[in-house]
Amino acid sequence: MKMRKILALALALCLVCTFVASCAAKEEPKPSAGPGSAAPSGPDTWFKPSGPRTTEERPDAPAGDPISPAGIYFPGLDKPGAVPKKQYFIAYAEGEMGDNFTRTLFNDVNGTAQKYVERFGIRWEYTISGNNSTQQLQDIQSLIAMKPDLLIINPNEAEPLDIVVDWAYEAGIPIIMFDKEVVTQPGNKSLISVITYDMFEQGVQVGVALVDYFTEKYGAPKGDVVEIAGILGAVASIHRSQGMNLVFADYPDINVVASVDGEWDNAISYNVSQDILSAFPPGTIDAIVGNCDESSFAFMEAAGAVGRLEEFGAGFAGMDSPVLALEYILDGRYTATAENGPYHGMNVLEYAIQFLNGVKIPERVWIPNRFYRVTNDEQRKALEEVIQKCKAGEFEFVPASLGYFDKFPARPPAVEKIYPVPIAEDPARYANVPYYKVTPSTIRK
Repeated sequence: MKMRKILALALALCLVCTFVASCAAKEEPKPSAGPGSAAPSGPDTWFKPSGPRTTEERPDAPAGDPISPAGIYFPGLDKPGAVPKKQYFIAYAEGEMGDNFTRTLFNDVNGTAQKYVERFGIRWEYTISGNNSTQQLQDIQSLIAMKPDLLIINPNEAEPLDIVVDWAYEAGIPIIMFDKEVVTQPGNKSLISVITYDMFEQGVQVGVALVDYFTEKYGAPKGDVVEIAGILGAVASIHRSQGMNLVFADYPDINVVASVDGEWDNAISYNVSQDILSAFPPGTIDAIVGNCDESSFAFMEAAGAVGRLEEFGAGFAGMDSPVLALEYILDGRYTATAENGPYHGMNVLEYAIQFLNGVKIPERVWIPNRFYRVTNDEQRKALEEVIQKCKAGEFEFVPASLGYFDKFPARPPAVEKIYPVPIAEDPARYANVPYYKVTPSTIRK
């Protein structure tokens, strides 16, 4: 992993030198803001949402009805239901493809884009780097060379991919990022907007669920946890780990005794799960937290293969909330899952078309999530209904349109108490919260 990051950074330096040398001199870009910092806005911001476009020479788009259904709420948009004015050229760089979540995510974004291609004649190009930051840097350089009107990116990692904001800035191409993000904050240079969930909050949700699980099981909040992280350099993975550790900081007898890199990849997570099971004998692990649910599933599979699944009971939690995780919760084999749905297509394309049409869009779009667990009969009944509807519709993940946000609120009192202010509003408040931190067990000798 470290070697990959070094190679990615080295390539980034090489590519940016070549790219910048080929561009005419422009205004010096502003320094990147730190993770979670407030984005500047004002007359000195180069990419103002109401600023000049690169679309004047594109053919007019044919008339047609909006792709987005009527009545859907899009934060920050007064008139949702974008219809392209021109046959825009939009490019998309996807960083992952290692699990069902990212395959569903890509298919949803690409499928939504194809509707705009068919109905309005927009041009759509995409690349998939397959969890390889070096490859994604090359992909993005190739897409920039095509001179799209807008570049949509789901970055593989934060720091290695941060340089692409400079590349696009020099080329005069605006960027919308979604799902994950880089170090530069929206409103700086070419990065006009980030559309995502609050990954820090997801970590807090899972941490709260495990505190309740341990308290119910052992009569006190105590237990030894193994964390299967995501891609170590990704902001999503870091924030999820931080959120969980923020909760555990108040409980000295809850210990993360191992943190391993699962890369949001089922095969890699299975391999590291085998290592964990070899290193920790029966009776020494109380819970597994997957930075995505598929990592927890991989551990369940590995534990089952060596006859150890039963010892963990319901001590599994994760993020993403595939329907299978909901079934495991209902069956008593899983504690909780924090939703991070893959259905980004409608959001991403709506904001993209609005921006290209000249509408000011928010620098950050927070997607609300559902915190799935069963703490009462009402939640049990609601979970049964959600699963039934998803099976009827053949959904692997729960569409937002199904609702139930009131039954599975993102911010129950315990989450609100521990995490009263979102990280993007006050990043300094959480700057020292550790991630991937391992401590010795305090409950076992």
